[in-house]
Amino acid sequence: MIHKKFGKYIIQDIIRSGGMAHIYKASDPETKNIVAIKVLQSSSANRKAVKGFILEAKMLKKLNHPNIIQIMDFGKEKGIPYAVMEYVNGEDLKKLLLYKKIKEIRRRNDIILQIGRGLNYLHENNIIHHDIKPENILVSKNNKVKIIDFGLARYNRLRIFSRNRFIDGTPTYMSPEQIRKRHTDKRTDIYSYGITIYEMLTGRAPYQANDKNAIMKAHIDIHIRPRLVSYYDSNIPKNIENCVMKSIEKNPNKRYRTVSEMVLDFNRRI
Repeated sequence: MIHKKFGKYIIQDIIRSGGMAHIYKASDPETKNIVAIKVLQSSSANRKAVKGFILEAKMLKKLNHPNIIQIMDFGKEKGIPYAVMEYVNGEDLKKLLLYKKIKEIRRRNDIILQIGRGLNYLHENNIIHHDIKPENILVSKNNKVKIIDFGLARYNRLRIFSRNRFIDGTPTYMSPEQIRKRHTDKRTDIYSYGITIYEMLTGRAPYQANDKNAIMKAHIDIHIRPRLVSYYDSNIPKNIENCVMKSIEKNPNKRYRTVSEMVLDFNRRI
């Protein structure tokens, strides 16, 4: 695909390769702009996958927020669906954490608040992401955050797409109710957001194991409690710790009700 045409676009490089789709860096010969193109893999292009891909693109094209990836166009090329997105010159949050590139507290807190604003916007538009995690947070060189990958999103109570017929999500960041396949709402994303913040503050997820089933068990077992963030970093203020631990309560009724409430609380304490 590299240096080849895809529709009117010229593919320059591959950005990310996943089980369902590839994302390429490309140029638009007409505007000279650099874009990102998400292309469904031909091996995954069954009727359900194609329908989900197009629904996801249509949903995202309606959204307009500085912390949500922007879709400019979508369509099909030789029967394979694609979506044209804004190109973000940066890295995903997982890589930044892995290589310890977020050392400045002010920058870290800014990223946390931007994720919250984007997530709150989604919820205001009746969208539950269902897969908030560092890999799905892009951070540009100038520290602008973009939430990406809406493959598991639920919009107006309709599941847009499902990659796995057994369980949807990433075990490390999934809420107990998501693992149990029970009713999920905004508080599911709040839980995943809280796990992400926990990892940003401590350098590790609260529940760790080599086996994904063991991780999922830890999320749902009320007798297994995560260590306080201050266990790993005693310099973290107690009120920030309380905010994070409230967001990852196993009982959704004990979590924040809305992201805006959580962001307001976090912002007040930094």
